[in-house]
Amino acid sequence: MVSLIFGGCCTNVFALEAIVKVEPGSGHLITFAQFLLVAIEGFFYHIDTSSKTMLKNNLAGFGGKMIRRERHNLNHHT
Repeated sequence: MVSLIFGGCCTNVFALEAIVKVEPGSGHLITFAQFLLVAIEGFFYHIDTSSKTMLKNNLAGFGGKMIRRERHNLNHHT
């Protein structure tokens, strides 16, 4: 997974440099467009209109998995 993220990031840098070589004034516009795309996608990924806080309950990472497992064990313990 880390290699895919690193590979995508490096590909993005190479593509940006190639475009800027051809069209030197386009760097800021491309960077802003990428930022806007990621911000909009992140907004829709994290928003939950039915929630009181308008945010999805998102427990990520190793700690989050442990918390979810513990909650599951507590709720389904007989």
